Amino acid sequence: MNTFEKKLRHFNKVILRDANSIRDEILKRTSEDIEKQKERRRNEMQALAEETLKKEISKAEKEKNYAISKAIIESRQKLMKTRDEVIEQVFEQVMVKLYDFIQGDDYYTFLAGLIRESCTIAGQGELLVYITSRDMEKYKDRIDELSKSMPYTPVFHEAEEDIIGGCRVINKTLNIVVDNTIIRKLNESREKFFESSGLIMSEVI
Repeated sequence: MNTFEKKLRHFNKVILRDANSIRDEILKRTSEDIEKQKERRRNEMQALAEETLKKEISKAEKEKNYAISKAIIESRQKLMKTRDEVIEQVFEQVMVKLYDFIQGDDYYTFLAGLIRESCTIAGQGELLVYITSRDMEKYKDRIDELSKSMPYTPVFHEAEEDIIGGCRVINKTLNIVVDNTIIRKLNESREKFFESSGLIMSEVI
């Protein structure tokens, strides 16, 4: 084997060794790139899955909250309807008894005492007493006598609104109002009934 052939073989070995080294480096880098791409893709898929899960959870949470809110509103509406029905039944019975009392013989004694008491509370001055048109007509003569017997001689008027019974006294001199109408007492009783019966709507419901 001549010198040229030896050099050629040596040259081929060097080239092959370098080629193998380059090949190994390329394969290594390619493998690393593939792993990086796979990792990036896994991360992207994981992020996508988490985002999708968050959206589904958020959607489910919204649907749950909507269902709960709807149920609460429906419950409140049913409770309010039931409450109103109970109140109406109770106060229908109260009104029947009130009108029976107003039509009875004891009512004028009650009314006269209420007028005297209200005028006393209102104090000295120009007193206006408001009662129902029914009471004005029914007790006209007795009211005239009552007015004359009182210290400040109040002037009686028909109430413009339906006060059911009782009286409202206004002291124009002192700008004092004493409201002892049955409608006011009835409304107060209604509120107290709400409280004592537990039928006031809670904000929590």
